[in-house]
Order: sequence, then structure tokens, then C-alpha cells
Amino acid sequence: MFFYPYLRHKGIGLALFLWLTFALLYDGLVLIGITMFDSWPIEKALLAVMLANPIDLARLILLQLFDAAAMLGTTGAVFTRFFGSTTGILLAATALITWTAVPAFIALRLFRRQDF
Repeated sequence: MFFYPYLRHKGIGLALFLWLTFALLYDGLVLIGITMFDSWPIEKALLAVMLANPIDLARLILLQLFDAAAMLGTTGAVFTRFFGSTTGILLAATALITWTAVPAFIALRLFRRQDF
């Protein structure tokens, strides 16, 4: 069991690398989509994309909280109008709770099945 701590560090490093890679890939694809469809009304699609990524959703809520959404330009105005309403706040809170509860529930089921 000499190599066990080494494998744990290697796994954590791999998980962080994969998270960073996929986060950058996702943000890059969203930016490419926004650039390609700049002349189209894609605000509703952007709202759906924001709800699909908890990191972007939390970042957007923090920008709204600190009144810094003006830095986002016209898209920031759409986000402010939507997430400033009661429906938007409830939808964002539901999305963040779902992003937390579903993996926790899956992990709980997996941990209960294991025999330590």
C-alpha cells in the first residue's frame, strides 16, 4: 500500500485537469455560438445554456448580486430582466439545487451499495 497516496493525488490531478478542459471547451463553444449567431435573437437559447451549466449560472447570479451585469452588454440586460424577476430567481435556484441534489443522491446510492 505504499503507492496508495500517490494514486489518490494522481486521481485528483486528473479530475481537475478534466474539469478545466471541459469548462474551457464549453465556454469556447458558447462564445463561438454567440459570435456565429450574433444577428439572430438567441437570448432564450442563452438562458437555457446558462441553466445547463452551474458554474456559469452561479457566476451570473453573483454578477447580478453585485450590480455588475452591465459589463455583459445587451446580453446582460436580458439576463437582468429575466433573473431579476421572481420566475427567474426560482428557476435559477431550482437549477442550482438540482445540480447539487442529483449527484448527491447518486453518490448516496452508490455509497450504500458498497461493503466496506
